[in-house]
Amino acid sequence: MFKKGIFIYLLLLGFISSFISSCEYKTNEVYERKVNTDVTPPEITTIILNPLYDTIFLYSTEKVNFSFSSNNQAIKAVRLVINSNQYGIVNSGSGTFNVDPESLGNGIYKMTIEVYTATGTGSIADIL
Repeated sequence: MFKKGIFIYLLLLGFISSFISSCEYKTNEVYERKVNTDVTPPEITTIILNPLYDTIFLYSTEKVNFSFSSNNQAIKAVRLVINSNQYGIVNSGSGTFNVDPESLGNGIYKMTIEVYTATGTGSIADIL
């Protein structure tokens, strides 16, 4: 009868050798995933976006609610930019930004909402 230590050693050795030999990897080749190169640009639809006007007067913290949808590419993030500085980012197609006027100070500011989508090519970067 085998001793317990020898049996575990042989079992692990067999498992590791079968695991290593089961993987096929060619070091001289580069894996290039097939991707769709004929992708149309996404059509972004604004479902909800307030405020309703192009000029916003802030006297207290204002919530900017948003919801975007895309026809064929997933929305990865929505970014709020005020005067070329990132003010907030949400990693989905809907959410809320709280804009605090005390953090901005008095003045006129340009606010931009940027929507980032996946490419839709099926690449590894899109999947991740």
